[in-house]
Amino acid sequence: MKGWYAFDEGGKSGSGGWGRLRTTWNGNVAMPHGWAIAELWLLMRDCLAFENDQHLILLSGVPPAWFTHKDGIRIESLPTYFGKLNLLWKPGQGGATLSLGDKVIPPKGFLLRLPESLEAKVSVNGRKISAVTAGQFILPPQTRQAHISFNR
Repeated sequence: MKGWYAFDEGGKSGSGGWGRLRTTWNGNVAMPHGWAIAELWLLMRDCLAFENDQHLILLSGVPPAWFTHKDGIRIESLPTYFGKLNLLWKPGQGGATLSLGDKVIPPKGFLLRLPESLEAKVSVNGRKISAVTAGQFILPPQTRQAHISFNR
């Protein structure tokens, strides 16, 4: 994860990048380290992907603006219980393409969580995937690509 420069261990603790994070950290005391850094990394990982009931939950903590940003979203070799996740979210006219590598196969499939505000429709191999709840779609375990259209 690039661009996360919040940790300045060593010497008198400075403000580092903690002011940009949602925290009540006090710069007059030592900066959190070790377990705190590990927990922050786990929180960031969970925003991108996490395991639940043999599903791999995708993108549930991603801000809505990321889904339409021209640069898209790329995840490379993220370790999961089901293998390493490679994911590419590529926005296009009125939607996006989600590509998943072949190294991860969750037994019950992927649960793709999208912002309700996108009013997304999802298809895999030309077959429409019905939302289980608003903005949530279960993709089959062998899914390698999904097409998403937005109704906004």
